[in-house]
Amino acid sequence: GTFIGEYDGRAVNLGDATGIVTTISGIITTTSTTCSDAACFEELINSVIDKFSTSVTDESLTDAIIAWAYERLPPVKQLWDTWVVTTSFDSSTGTNPFTITADSTSGLEVTVGGSFDINFDFTQVTTVADLKLLATYFTNAITSTLDDEGNLPSGASIELTTICGVDLATATDPVECSSTSSAIEYTSTMYLAHDADAEAITTSVSDALSNPTTIQGVTSAVIAEASAGVSVPLIQVTTSGSLSVTNFDTTSFTADETAEAFTFFDDAILETLVSQGLVSPGSSVVVTSISSGSIQYNLITHVDASVDTASATSEIQTALSSSSTMTAISTSVITAASTSSSTTLSTATESLAVSSSAVGTPIESDVFKVTTSGEFSVTSLDLSTLTTSAEIIEASKYFEDAIAEQLESAGLLPAGSTVTITGIVDGVVEYEIALYASTTSASETTVSRIGNLFSGSASSTVLRAISSSVVSAASTSSSSAISSTLSNVSIDLFTAGATTGIPSTSGAVASSLVSALQSLSIKSFTPEEAAIRSLAKYYPDWVNKKTCVNDGREPPFIKEIGDGYMFDTAKQCCSIWFSYDEACGQSASALSALKYYPLFDAGECGVAPYNELESK
Repeated sequence: GTFIGEYDGRAVNLGDATGIVTTISGIITTTSTTCSDAACFEELINSVIDKFSTSVTDESLTDAIIAWAYERLPPVKQLWDTWVVTTSFDSSTGTNPFTITADSTSGLEVTVGGSFDINFDFTQVTTVADLKLLATYFTNAITSTLDDEGNLPSGASIELTTICGVDLATATDPVECSSTSSAIEYTSTMYLAHDADAEAITTSVSDALSNPTTIQGVTSAVIAEASAGVSVPLIQVTTSGSLSVTNFDTTSFTADETAEAFTFFDDAILETLVSQGLVSPGSSVVVTSISSGSIQYNLITHVDASVDTASATSEIQTALSSSSTMTAISTSVITAASTSSSTTLSTATESLAVSSSAVGTPIESDVFKVTTSGEFSVTSLDLSTLTTSAEIIEASKYFEDAIAEQLESAGLLPAGSTVTITGIVDGVVEYEIALYASTTSASETTVSRIGNLFSGSASSTVLRAISSSVVSAASTSSSSAISSTLSNVSIDLFTAGATTGIPSTSGAVASSLVSALQSLSIKSFTPEEAAIRSLAKYYPDWVNKKTCVNDGREPPFIKEIGDGYMFDTAKQCCSIWFSYDEACGQSASALSALKYYPLFDAGECGVAPYNELESK
């Protein structure tokens, strides 16, 4: 086989890989001599993904790795007992060379909008949260209805802009919206090839939305989603922060000790902020780096749209900068480290003190919260020897961390999402997962994949990995009761629980909003004129249009040279290649270059733009 690193046949010193789980990422590049459109290439991409996925699930990739490890000269013994987790393969969306996106250098960006005149009691819309909830219902309804009818171009997106005259981008509480007959306006952005008939496509979308059948479909979809109560928008706020720490020397820490110290600070920061009512219990803290003098972390919280995140962040910074809070964090870390099985870690933290704090600017993103629950049947789980609540909490934490580890490795725990053990008794562990994603459909897909991870054909490997992780973590506990109780646990069965959306933070108002939507009716649809923008750069077209154009049809030699031939604006191109033509670049479709023509009466030649010659 091929040598790793040096090509001299020397042995590869990988170290002992027993029990180590490694994530491997890579890029697969596929070429085709037959595909000439997006659909063909998409089929090719999916075929490659399916083949690779199958090699993981049927363990043929595992067999190939082991075979290679045996056949290589010299062999790689550390890989003889390795295996690929059959549920671990995940793929990102492939890059299709024929697909036009906002980042493409050819194609058209087409923006078209419209408004629905609706009958609805807008007095029920009183907060920004209500507006966003209503916007979500209509966005999902318009998108799904057009998609189901085959009238939504691939890659097109729908975005609501105003509701009852209120701009969603700048709305503030309280929302003043009292009309019972008003408009909901939206824009749709799509990316098309240069030779696509953009006008015909946008007209088709507008005609579909004007159709009574489509209007009824949108109405029904809004009412159905509102009734289900699954789409409540929240804002995910990610804030970076740092703590300056004295009397804390990490230079002798091993990787495991550093990881354990991470968890101590994770828990200490979060518990302190929760105890002061500054963040909700479902928030999370993730320490990103740790050194002898500094702790860097990210705080992820989820709040209602009406919350002033800047003020909330300021309150957090004020609290973290107070001496009492810094003392509380220091004490929490010292207490946790004192129970560590590592004397190096407990000694390094015994005089630790947080001396200052800094918090960065919060980053906001719109998300939806979906919770899904379940339970594991666990053999050899006898809690009779755990006599304190602290021991139960510690035992629960080991299961939480083990479950989260498997979900993260499978790409099923989005940023800010959490795993919480809601019950632990003899033989049974119950959990709840709070998922945060940009769309409800994304969370629904994740919930389905979690169910398959824990109960699918390869679930035994995952459940065994969770069990092993719990046993391994518990073995380091300072409590002999915990390490003994969890020493032989084994998860042998998963049972899915309920999946629900988060209830509205505005309770009665949300109930009234949903109730009012039951009588929703859409009276009419009014389309707007489409705006079409080329994504291509301008280039000099000496052969056809005799001017600077951005039609995406530049010759190969111009593409290859680039500089001096391709420009961001028509003015730049014209100033270099058609400086003598005042009409250059005024119209992408006009033949505007100057042409000479005979003036027979004067016995000389005149000059005029090409597109004006017919009038001469």
